[in-house]
Amino acid sequence: YRRAGQGQRLAEAAIVFARQTGRIRYVDLRVFASNARARRLYERLGFVETGRIEDIFRMPDGTRIDDVIMVLRI
Repeated sequence: YRRAGQGQRLAEAAIVFARQTGRIRYVDLRVFASNARARRLYERLGFVETGRIEDIFRMPDGTRIDDVIMVLRI
């Protein structure tokens, strides 16, 4: 489903829901630092990087992956 807009529609629906409740102050998420496409999408939607956990995942091939924490204030 890549490049079909599904991720954007899902994220937008979550943001709309959060705003409509009137009780949710922020939405947060975590994404692999190496997933540049997803990070750009989240930034376009207003999310900002608030933290990073370095070397949290190690793949079988030895690749090390950082985890990025992103937040959208509602």
